[in-house]
Amino acid sequence: PPSDLFVEITQKPDPVAPDMPVKYQVDVGNRGPARDPGPVRVTFDIPPQSGGYIDLIEPGPNWRCTVQGRSVSCIHPSPIPANERGTAVTVTVKPYDPANPADPNHPQNAKRQDPPTVQVRATATSDGSQDPNPADNTAYRLTLFGDGLYRFDSPDDVWTGQGTHFTPRQGLGSLQVMNLLKTREGTLYVGTARPG
Repeated sequence: PPSDLFVEITQKPDPVAPDMPVKYQVDVGNRGPARDPGPVRVTFDIPPQSGGYIDLIEPGPNWRCTVQGRSVSCIHPSPIPANERGTAVTVTVKPYDPANPADPNHPQNAKRQDPPTVQVRATATSDGSQDPNPADNTAYRLTLFGDGLYRFDSPDDVWTGQGTHFTPRQGLGSLQVMNLLKTREGTLYVGTARPG
């Protein structure tokens, strides 16, 4: 029988104060029914169009990780039993690289994003098995550095499809989209929005 890996990203703190670092915890699990023989690999990266840079990495138990630029590569050399999950790595990201004025979030950049945002993604794969459900092998997170905006994640929220507004299930009414990341064609959006 196959093993079904998944990956999730959680953010601390949430929300994030302006210009403060944020920690992303990348968890990997195996829904089974079989154990995954491994090695299991995880990549975490900040896409080229995003601001931000990686300040620190903290590998989880039994994980080995390296960082190069704005990408982290981790490996878990031993098997992952069915119905087990754990933290592969915790990555501390700052909203901009102080040595790079071209960073979209840098205060000296005339085109600085307002508010500054950082996009991250994580992907889990196995050298020893073929995942029957690859859709949950990649996770995304969009972080807003500042106050007053609402972070949305469809399909948990109802996307209107108009490109400028969406209606959250929390009953906040229609909100104006400020930033939008389309992560998989037609299935998942994440972004930030404000009343209006």
